[in-house]
Amino acid sequence: MPTQHSHPGTDAVPNTVDTLPHLPPGFTDTFTSRIVDVDGVAVHAVVGGEGPPLLLLPAWPQFWYGWRLVMPALAEHFTEEAPDAIAKALLNFFR
Repeated sequence: MPTQHSHPGTDAVPNTVDTLPHLPPGFTDTFTSRIVDVDGVAVHAVVGGEGPPLLLLPAWPQFWYGWRLVMPALAEHFTEEAPDAIAKALLNFFR
C-alpha cells in the first residue's frame, strides 16, 4: 500500500512544484510535492484538491507537469495525485 510523506526528501527531487516555472497562478497554494513509497520505491507526486481521488498518469517520457494547466480546475472536484513516470522513479531507485 502506498504511503505518503509530505515534503521530506523532496529536496533532492527535480520537478517539484517549488522548482518549475510557468505554473498557473495559485498553483502552489493548492498543490504540494510529496514522496510516495510504493513497495519500497520512492515516487515523486504532486497532490492537491478536494473530493474523490483522481490519479493523473503521465505518458512516457512526460511527468506531472504535463497536467499543470488542467489540475487547478480538476482540484475543485477531486483530490488529485499526479506522479512522475514510474520508469523514472525506478531509475532513481537503482542509482
